[in-house]
Amino acid sequence: MVSIGELARQTGTTPRMLRHWEATGLLPPADVDPATGRRSYDLAQEGRVLTIVALRANGFGLEEIRVLLDSRTDHAKLRAVLDARRSTLSASIARDNAALRRLDSRIASLDRGHHDIATTLTLEALPPLTGPGLRTSVAHESEIPAAVRAVLDRMAAPAGAEVALVYDGTTDPRVIAVTAVCEAARTDVITIPGAPRAASVRLAQRPVDLGDTWAALDAALLPLGLAATGPYRHILHSEGTATTLATPTTPVTGSV
Repeated sequence: MVSIGELARQTGTTPRMLRHWEATGLLPPADVDPATGRRSYDLAQEGRVLTIVALRANGFGLEEIRVLLDSRTDHAKLRAVLDARRSTLSASIARDNAALRRLDSRIASLDRGHHDIATTLTLEALPPLTGPGLRTSVAHESEIPAAVRAVLDRMAAPAGAEVALVYDGTTDPRVIAVTAVCEAARTDVITIPGAPRAASVRLAQRPVDLGDTWAALDAALLPLGLAATGPYRHILHSEGTATTLATPTTPVTGSV
């Protein structure tokens, strides 16, 4: 016979865990001293504890483990418990695989963006942008993608038409103005001011995560003693998946 503390040490569990399993009926002690409440266990119960630990590690709940360890459980009930756990694991694996594919796509996009920024970065004046357009505003950067979709739907521009998107948080610090300009749209004309100093890059493919690319552009400007200031331009070119990012810049304090 061993004490609850000894059984816990031998199985890598805790006395509290063993008492919990006792309360649920999974692990009754071999003996309980009526005077002291001291629990004692048969050495053979170590195997049951290790089995419970292994089943818990595989995601089975205590009620499921009770069924699996009950010698009276018939084939149909045992199969139902195992099938349910298999279904849960399969769904989890499918979600993980989908998440892995999205992550791989983002990594590949990040690498492409880094290469395109290094090879296409230009520093020149940014001309004014004038054309039919629509404007809305959002309170946070995370709301920009939905705002862009809504504005483009309202513009009803022809498929494949070039669209210039502008994100401006410089006018009102409480909001970000989201503007879409498209020559093929039938909306009121909007003008976006130019900038005497700006940086632009042309990406062969539209990035999976635009924030990654803006951050990479910021990092590329820093060694040049420059920082992006906005408003930020995001041009969706009509040819294929090419896109251009452009932003006014300002010298970093203390740089030459």
